[in-house]
Amino acid sequence: MSRPGPKPTPTKLRVLRGETRPSRLNRHEPVPRPGAPRPPTFLTKEAKAEWRRIVRALPPGLLTPADRQVLAVACAAWSRWVDATTLVGQFGIMSRGDRGLVKASYVQIARDAEATLARCWAALGLSPADRSRMELPERERQEDIAKRYFQ
Repeated sequence: MSRPGPKPTPTKLRVLRGETRPSRLNRHEPVPRPGAPRPPTFLTKEAKAEWRRIVRALPPGLLTPADRQVLAVACAAWSRWVDATTLVGQFGIMSRGDRGLVKASYVQIARDAEATLARCWAALGLSPADRSRMELPERERQEDIAKRYFQ
């Protein structure tokens, strides 16, 4: 049964945001094995390039193989957004239909991709708002916290 209210923030993100009080950290949170996930083979060239960019941009150890699906969705959405936005630039936001000028379908595709990206970025801690809440501690302190809560 789910609890009302906002979704809980993963413990690792809480630590990166500067939380060190043990009472606020979930000591029993499942911890996936470490290591960046490998990209699925079905991703487009653009999506794979976005995958590599995201993996390099995040702090080491934040992504795990368990994040593969949400990262794949984000990268596929990015690729769709790039394609649709390119079409908007080429042909504009309107197209001729049976009833005259109508909104081009690729405008909706771009909008849907943007919504998917926003949800995925929030889930992965990639939005500007999520980053502004992160506080990377000094390396020694970060390793001590990691040993205490993730080993």
